[in-house]
Amino acid sequence: MTKSLPYKTARVEVPILPDDANPAGNTHGGTILKLVEACGYIAASRFVNSKRDADDTTKQAGVTLLTARMERMDFLQPMFIGEVASLRATVVYTSQRTVETRVEVEAEDV
Repeated sequence: MTKSLPYKTARVEVPILPDDANPAGNTHGGTILKLVEACGYIAASRFVNSKRDADDTTKQAGVTLLTARMERMDFLQPMFIGEVASLRATVVYTSQRTVETRVEVEAEDV
């Protein structure tokens, strides 16, 4: 069964504030990692729980997900205070016990 797009994706937009950055105004890498994990979690949860809802008529509690690893993170350009971090996560692979997501991050100067 092919899932419709909304159940395989998530989009998050967050303003970058002074607490998210160093004195030079560059966003901390850890802040970006936290946002990536949250966005990936939303996409994976939507996918898993939409599959469970379609297959399970008893409406049991949702499945617990966790991040086991991040395979790769490339910081291509800095992100600064006042910009908006736009993240888009997509489920790219699933198996019986694995949901893999890809998260792309862009900065928007608003």
